[in-house]
Amino acid sequence: ISYLGTEDEKISEKLKLWLKKKEKLFNLEKEQEFNKKTDLILTKKERDEKNKKFEEELHENWQLYKLSKLFLILVYLDEFIIKLESAYEDLEGIEGDELSNFLKKRFFKLQEYLPSSLMGNLFGIKARDNKDILLYKQYAFGRSIMTDLPYLRINERGEGLGPHVVLFSGSSYVKGSLEYHVNVDVKYIIEASKKIRNYIENTKFKEIKSNFRISGSPLEIKNELLRKMTIEVGDYIIKELEEKEGKRLISNSDIIDNDTNETITRGEISNFLNYDGRVLIAPAISIERGHNITDAQGHSLLSSVFFFIRPLGIPDDLENKITTLNGYISQEIEKFKNENLFEKNKKIRLEAIKFWYEMNKKVRLDNLENETLKMNIIATMFVLILQIFGRLCRVTDLKKESPTVYFVDGAFRKKDDDVGLDTLNEFYNYLSKNLSDSKEGKIFKTLYEPFFNAYKEGIEYEK
Repeated sequence: ISYLGTEDEKISEKLKLWLKKKEKLFNLEKEQEFNKKTDLILTKKERDEKNKKFEEELHENWQLYKLSKLFLILVYLDEFIIKLESAYEDLEGIEGDELSNFLKKRFFKLQEYLPSSLMGNLFGIKARDNKDILLYKQYAFGRSIMTDLPYLRINERGEGLGPHVVLFSGSSYVKGSLEYHVNVDVKYIIEASKKIRNYIENTKFKEIKSNFRISGSPLEIKNELLRKMTIEVGDYIIKELEEKEGKRLISNSDIIDNDTNETITRGEISNFLNYDGRVLIAPAISIERGHNITDAQGHSLLSSVFFFIRPLGIPDDLENKITTLNGYISQEIEKFKNENLFEKNKKIRLEAIKFWYEMNKKVRLDNLENETLKMNIIATMFVLILQIFGRLCRVTDLKKESPTVYFVDGAFRKKDDDVGLDTLNEFYNYLSKNLSDSKEGKIFKTLYEPFFNAYKEGIEYEK
């Protein structure tokens, strides 16, 4: 126990408490045997109260026993993971001081160069809704790799030698999205040609005001609502198939319908050209980036997309929350730049804990009052839509018709009682504000103006 205590004093204390209580547990069992002989002189009410108290103490002891056993398993699991990481690194055989080799190393090695995680190095367990458990470990502020990369190689004077960071996705610069935005100054942007920008600007955005609200609906009825919505908008899909070449994308939630005629793995999405089907139904999160679904000439194979649901990450996903927390502190860290190192670290950690508490409040999106979290959701939803839209904007043939985007889910608008979040209006407000901003405007115009011009042409701003 003393040895384990050097790893984690909490584990030590729990085990000591368990050993103390375990003796009591066995005494309780002996006491129960003794009580069977003496219960004859007690009244029924006295016996019931005594048995109830005994059962409660027995249950408490067994819960403590199981918890202590779990702690032991976690300690050994952590040690096993470290050994596994080290063994894997030995097999990789990555040598040399080149920066590219450094970044290929396992994260245990990178940890030596990175700040600790914002709430302290964490190793824990989280219960899931499906009665499963999630083990998680966070031991570094990983975003620092992106923001501090130029300074990992320095000269004798401590000056960064570079290379400077190159963001290969425009949506890595999207103010307000704590999950996606990288807080660095942008020096240069590779801009698309005017012909490509005009092609994107000719995109048709359409809103199908569905009677069904998929986003936010209970999981047990979501499949049925999706079926009804599909019937409701079926004519639009058929018209797209009849009047245009190419294939269609329907973006929905993670629900999989077993009645589909053909399935495709996520890794094979880029080869959709080789499949006979003309309609691809996929969760937004699985195709947001990294997949170029193109024809033989490199032009996008998809000519339209239907958003059957508001694209959002998995609710209560731990990884997303940690990424969001890191993004928030990256955004707020300038507030503490004049503090001494101790005060700065203390205030950052306190700020992280407060924001973590805010993130974990059980509040529906429509009722969210925290403006930072609300802006994060709007900006992140915009990023996901933009990235899916990007699958349609792989342009090599300007003679082909520009794509069409349909917003289908009724939850993109407020409810009939004027309650909730009007997502389509919020997209307009977000882009309009940043495009006209004196500091951010030039960057936003370069990255997002063609999208916005097409969007405001097709989507009505409801007052």
